[in-house]
Amino acid sequence: WLLAAGDAGFAVDAATAALDVPDAGRETVRSAAKVLHLARRQLAGPTAPGAGDAAAGPLTRREREVAERAAQRQSNAEIAAALHLSVRTVESYLQSAFSKLGINSRTELPGALEQLAG
Repeated sequence: WLLAAGDAGFAVDAATAALDVPDAGRETVRSAAKVLHLARRQLAGPTAPGAGDAAAGPLTRREREVAERAAQRQSNAEIAAALHLSVRTVESYLQSAFSKLGINSRTELPGALEQLAG
C-alpha cells in the first residue's frame, strides 16, 4: 500500500521493522523482503548514465533530512539514531538522493543541496 501511494521511504522503514521482528513468520519475512527490494528500487530511481538530473524529481522530505545530516558529516549510524531509522534505510535514502542530485559522494552533498535550494 505504501509503495502504491508513492511513499517508498516509509515502505522501507516498515519492511525493515518487519524484518527486525525476532519471531516473524516465513511469509512475513518473504513479504517484507519483497517490499524492501521494490521500495529500494523505487527510491534509487533511474540507473542510466546522466539519470541524476532534474527529471528525476525533487528530493523527498526524508531524503532531504538524511542528505542534510550527511552533509553535516554525521555518520549513517548517527543519522539513523537521530531519525529513528535503520542504518540500511539511511543508506537507501542517501543512494536515492545521490541519484537524484547526480552526485557520487558525501563530499559533493553540500554543494548539491545548496544548488537545489536555489
